[in-house]
Amino acid sequence: MRIAHEAGSQVGGFYNGLATSLASMLVSPEFMFRVEVAEPDPQHPGQYRLTAYAKASRLSALLWAS
Repeated sequence: MRIAHEAGSQVGGFYNGLATSLASMLVSPEFMFRVEVAEPDPQHPGQYRLTAYAKASRLSALLWAS
């Protein structure tokens, strides 16, 4: 909403602001790709492991075949 409001005031129109905010959402990496976050692994120093949310996201994609 903030992007749409700022863009609308800069380009001079509600619909232009809405188009700008939708375009920025569609090119966002978080919208286009599944972003996985890693955290340091306390059992193996120097290595990383997926967070619980990233593991659940992967499992969901596997089960839904997407």
